[in-house]
Amino acid sequence: MSSSVIDSSGRLNLNNVGSGKGYYITNGKAISITWEKTSRSAQTIYKDSEGKEIILNDGNTYIQIFPTNQTYTIS
Repeated sequence: MSSSVIDSSGRLNLNNVGSGKGYYITNGKAISITWEKTSRSAQTIYKDSEGKEIILNDGNTYIQIFPTNQTYTIS
């Protein structure tokens, strides 16, 4: 997602309203997904490559956000 530095301490403004691509990683596997959030108060919806909504596993869920200008590797 797009981001911008908002102060001299390096804090970021993350634009998490809209849509984008990502990965859902669970049980040792990663699948390509898309996400969509229609407003600041709306729930984020995650969908698989076929457009079906992903039901997250029970328990704790960790969401990692990467700015669009950074690269990452999943291994």
